Amino acid sequence: MTSVAEDLKVKDLTKNPRNMKLKGTVQVDLDGFWTIANYYGLKTDSNKDIIYETAIPRFLKMFEEKGIKATFFVIGKDALIKEKKELLKNIVNDGHELANHTMNHIFGLSKLSPENKIKELEDAEQAISEISHHKIVGFKAPGYDIDREMLNILTQKGYLYDSSMLPSSIYPVTQIINGLLSNTKKIRTHGPKVSWGFAPNRPYSPQKRIWTGKSWKKGSSGLLEIPCSAMPLIRFPYHSSYAFIGGLNYFNLGHTLMKKTKTPLNYSFHAIDLADNIQTKFSPIQNLNFDRRFNLCNKIMNKITKDYDISTTAELAEDIKKRL
Repeated sequence: MTSVAEDLKVKDLTKNPRNMKLKGTVQVDLDGFWTIANYYGLKTDSNKDIIYETAIPRFLKMFEEKGIKATFFVIGKDALIKEKKELLKNIVNDGHELANHTMNHIFGLSKLSPENKIKELEDAEQAISEISHHKIVGFKAPGYDIDREMLNILTQKGYLYDSSMLPSSIYPVTQIINGLLSNTKKIRTHGPKVSWGFAPNRPYSPQKRIWTGKSWKKGSSGLLEIPCSAMPLIRFPYHSSYAFIGGLNYFNLGHTLMKKTKTPLNYSFHAIDLADNIQTKFSPIQNLNFDRRFNLCNKIMNKITKDYDISTTAELAEDIKKRL
């Protein structure tokens, strides 16, 4: 029942035999300004987007300096806009992966009909693949709002991996608090549940349920779940938004626990993390000074690249399958 045993379990596939670094991946959710506005119940134009225009070049420069390849989750709607297409092409040209973040970034994906879920997936896949010129093999649901039906659809469509699980019981609670602190009415979704805190915090094969206590085993087929990393043992959310709240010490705690339990890393950023200062009436997190955000992201990446062998999520998934 408890996830502690899963966190402590050591597997050879978590290490790179060349340099003995732990395996990991870095992801960036390309949620533009219109997406964040919609999250708080507001409407705005999706064509001109200060987050896209300022954040993507900075992420590309940072990843180049660190010598890594990352995975960018793209909303299909953005992949149809001329100005944004050029920025997405730069991501591909630099050797990074583009993955599917649905067509319209609908909050409440799990509540859609099967037909609409397929349409959200396929429309985005077509728009993104026209830019990447590669088959899109990865998916992440907006707001971590995944369900068994969507996982079955991904399997049927031949996707390699999903990264919609956030194995933390704390996250749903903090989202409620965030909504109460916000000056606007935040859209509610049926995303992560408290019970997800017992889900594996390392790659595994979703079977009859959204998650099981079993890790990926030899002979398993279909979709690989590569969950967004939570702090092992205590299961606090670990991605950049929480580092902005808790500071570098918060990140260091999670990083130390990840290393001690030899847990493969899936660290998530959002595009707004490196965007120009945006004064909004949204969550206080979005109003943090750019210099503070940039310095913290840079320090986080320094620690990650020191201790982890970072690859795109697709490469990490393929590597795991080869090691079975």
